[in-house]
Parts: sequence; structure tokens; C-alpha cells
Amino acid sequence: MNTEDMDYYEYEESKKWFTPKKVIGFIFKLVAFVIIAGTFALILGRITLMKIPKAFTGLTFTESVYEAYSEGQLEAELFTPTDSFDDGVKIDGKLVKGRYHISNVALSHTTNEVQFTFRYNSRSTINALMTLYGLTERPTGEVFVFTLTDNNGVTYKDYVFAAKSRPLYEFRRVIFEGVDLTDVTTLYLNVYYGDDVSGAGLMNHTFVMYEEDSGSEFPIYEKAKKTSLVFSKAPVYMSKLEG
Repeated sequence: MNTEDMDYYEYEESKKWFTPKKVIGFIFKLVAFVIIAGTFALILGRITLMKIPKAFTGLTFTESVYEAYSEGQLEAELFTPTDSFDDGVKIDGKLVKGRYHISNVALSHTTNEVQFTFRYNSRSTINALMTLYGLTERPTGEVFVFTLTDNNGVTYKDYVFAAKSRPLYEFRRVIFEGVDLTDVTTLYLNVYYGDDVSGAGLMNHTFVMYEEDSGSEFPIYEKAKKTSLVFSKAPVYMSKLEG
């Protein structure tokens, strides 16, 4: 076959809709597109799932907060902690980090409330917990409990919380009431596995949740309404806490 015949053959082949070369090329492009699109979809889906629910952001207008706001006496402070992820723990030589996350810290000086949002991964965090404690069944109910300690050594154990679940993630809006914020410069959040609230608990962690003069925001609210969140009291096994 001479050069002219080859050129003619390639030309005729190029006019065909389906050739082995075109089909194989199309399949490779389709597979590449599916992989790229799937990767982006997973990333965007994960970001969406882990996003803090809107009702769990900013200042939660509880009944007492809303009353103070209505009377023009509300003094609230919003804080973004730099210490927002736990340091992790080694499991089988591998460091498991970011088991917990805290955000949206709010202090209502008028009503003596300290609020924050707690998030954890319902799969990896619980898997780590089960490995550390040798559990064969996944724990039920409220897995984690909290205490609040200030720089003066005062510890608060009573709180209420609202819960929201999404695939892979659990969210809690936690509110400590009756917190004396006088002369408080630092607040520490202590996280415990509910069935092991000893100081050396394997899943325990202490966050620096609030520090005075570290970029707090004192918002002015022009419109506000009471929260629609439904709160529950702290779990009864909080009584296991020492002291």
C-alpha cells in the first residue's frame, strides 16, 4: 500500500463514527471524567456534611438571652478558639487526629451563659474509641460529656445540649448556665468519654476554649428571635465525675 492509499484509508476511517481507536479513546476519557467528577463530588459532599448547622452558629438566643436582648441589656461575646481540634492519640502506631472539633464559642455576660458547638465523626471517632477501650459493640446514647473550668479553678458540670446528626457527623450545641464570668480570663473545656470520666481517660481531652483579649467579637443585634432548638439536660452519668 502506497502513501496515497494509506492517507485515503485513514481519511475513510476518520469519517466513521465508531472505530476501535475511537471507542477505546472515548472509554478512557469517560473513565477519567467519572473519576474526577466523583472525587470532586465526594470532597464537596464531605465539606457539606461537616459544615456546622446554621442554628449551631453564633449566639444561641435562649429564653434568658432573648429576654436580655428585648430589654436592651444583652452583652454577648463571640470567640473563635485557635485550639479547636484535639491532639489525637496513637492507635497501633498510627496517630488518629481531629477526633473532636469545637467552634462558635459564645459568652453571654448578661445571663452568665457559655455556649459552644461540638462536632465529632460518628465513624472514625467512634472506631477509635472502640479500639482504645476494646469494645465489641458501638456505644449508644450520648457518648461524650463535658465540664467547664475557668482560670480560677472553678469547674461547672451542669449543662444542656441540642443534638443534630448527619451522615458521618454528630453535632452538639452545648450551653453551660450559671457561669460566673467575673474575672475570668480563660475557659477550658474538658471532654470525656461518658463511661470513663477519670482524669486519665483514653478519649479525654482539654481544650483552651476561650482566652480574654484574643480577638473576641462583641456583636450588636438589630433583629433576633428565640431559638427553635430543643435542649436536653446533661446525661445522668455525669454523676460519675469525680469531685
